[in-house]
Amino acid sequence: MTFENASTRSLVIIFGLVAAGAAIFLAVAVFPAANLIRETVTADGVIASSSGGECVVDTPDGIPKIIKNCDLPAGSKVMVSFQEGMYEARIVSQP
Repeated sequence: MTFENASTRSLVIIFGLVAAGAAIFLAVAVFPAANLIRETVTADGVIASSSGGECVVDTPDGIPKIIKNCDLPAGSKVMVSFQEGMYEARIVSQP
């Protein structure tokens, strides 16, 4: 197929189709939607530090979690809920 006799309009349409195909490929193969939806995890933790209305909790996944609007002292045991792999959490309960 040669593009010598093709009009500008048909070239734009071909380019658009190629770009749309590439975008669909990237959306499906490189950035699967399953990675955007994270599982909610509930776990026990201990407040490692507390200052300025924020607490940092050590959780079993090894990622320290930040809890906003928290006034509990360091060393308090809490149950927190958070999205898998994320750093923000909320307190579910205190034992």
